[in-house]
Amino acid sequence: MVYTGGFFGRDNLDSRVKQYPGWIAHYGVNTPMETGFNVVGHQYTETGKVNSVNENVGKETWKKLFRNLK
Repeated sequence: MVYTGGFFGRDNLDSRVKQYPGWIAHYGVNTPMETGFNVVGHQYTETGKVNSVNENVGKETWKKLFRNLK
């Protein structure tokens, strides 16, 4: 799996990297931009809130296949 920002992944990573599933950071949208990756995770904010955590956290959505990985 490759974690990258949408624009960086689209503009700088080639097919050798894009053969792996993508976890794409693209904030403020419901669906990440087209990057050439098979997107399995979408980080949609870096300013999320979680109880008992004083700092901002990233929040993401995942395709069902990847939700139960440990």
